[in-house]
Amino acid sequence: MGESVLRPAALSDVLFLVGSGRSGTTALMEALIAGLGAQPIFEPLHPRMSPVANPIVPVHGYPRISPTEDAPAMRALMGGLFEGRHLSKWTTAQTSFRDLRQTKRLVVKEVRAARMLGWVENQFPDVAVRYMVRHPAAVVSSMLKADWGSWPWAHVVPPAAAALGVDADDVAPRSSPPSRWLTLLWIADNALATRELADETLRTTVYYEELVTEPERALAAAAAAYPHFDLGRAVRSLDRPSQMASPEYGHKKRDHRIPAPERRDMSSMLRDFGVDIYAMEEPLPTRRLGL
Repeated sequence: MGESVLRPAALSDVLFLVGSGRSGTTALMEALIAGLGAQPIFEPLHPRMSPVANPIVPVHGYPRISPTEDAPAMRALMGGLFEGRHLSKWTTAQTSFRDLRQTKRLVVKEVRAARMLGWVENQFPDVAVRYMVRHPAAVVSSMLKADWGSWPWAHVVPPAAAALGVDADDVAPRSSPPSRWLTLLWIADNALATRELADETLRTTVYYEELVTEPERALAAAAAAYPHFDLGRAVRSLDRPSQMASPEYGHKKRDHRIPAPERRDMSSMLRDFGVDIYAMEEPLPTRRLGL
């Protein structure tokens, strides 16, 4: 399915939604496609699910490209994706070819692109980048529940450390708990995205906790550039699964899953890397990005 089933000239809007894994990006994608009347392309950079992405995306699945870097293979891949090319059963599982052929709007959702998001923004100025973030303890707790803690150390820590310019064995040795590995993954994703995205883009950031408690506000910020956005329909699309019930619930849940010494360790890591979007013991963001 390398050829496009779409008509690129007919696409009026392409939105690229990115956040760390387990940050709520799927729920946000569903709300955005409902409000925009768009069709979704789901995680096209998954190296094991896309034969086109496989030779370009590293085996660990987290490419790092700095904003000014020359990356012709990735540029060709992303350019094709934003035109509806390189589709697979995985990327189109939540839509149909009939709907894709008729759509004028795409929402491309990815959890592996935060470390190259500034580059995407520079290379594809006509693509609207939207960034989502969630409390690191809630994300790590969700990752542990989903068995991400069993991932090989080599697939988690060295790529994140290299992206941050630190030594993997110094920052999260193999003997450290998986919560430390996954915290480093979260830091690499979110520290680089927030440093490299334009302030204008950061002002449209969707905070998971706000999507739960004030969905109208969160979605209105993400869709501010789209006067046709159906806010009511987008809000109604949020089915509010139990894990989205409230930020307080999420705070208690992550406290239960992550022992206190490991939470303190996570807090130290956030301070060491200067990531101040959240404080470990506060359930809500401590500041808004792009201001």
